[in-house]
Amino acid sequence: MKYLKFLVLFLTMGMLQACPGEDDEILAGKLLITNSSDEDVYYYEDFYVKLLNASGVNLDRLKAQRLIVDNVKELKIYQYHFEKNEKLYLFIYKQSTLDNHPWEEIQEQNIYDKLYVLTLNELNTMNWQVVYDGN
Repeated sequence: MKYLKFLVLFLTMGMLQACPGEDDEILAGKLLITNSSDEDVYYYEDFYVKLLNASGVNLDRLKAQRLIVDNVKELKIYQYHFEKNEKLYLFIYKQSTLDNHPWEEIQEQNIYDKLYVLTLNELNTMNWQVVYDGN
């Protein structure tokens, strides 16, 4: 029984040691999103959008990512996001857009205020900063 406990403990420690953590992932950069517009906005980032439209945007996740006026949010972007030539898709929605349109209409008619489609090279060129000014 003593050997069985030792074996279970040893195997558990080995499995926990092999689990990747945040420190094991290679950070590509920290994206700073700045809202310099005159109203609050919501941002939604994704790397796997196949069609450039709002139909894949999750409303609950979007509403959790509010960016008030003159505020900055930092997103950690990891290297593995770009391993398959993926791009960063960053949708921006003004508060007024969400107030004036039902969510179903936003998705069906592909309504958003700004869409950034960025490669890793473009992010590096932009110095990892996106400033939304309302236009």
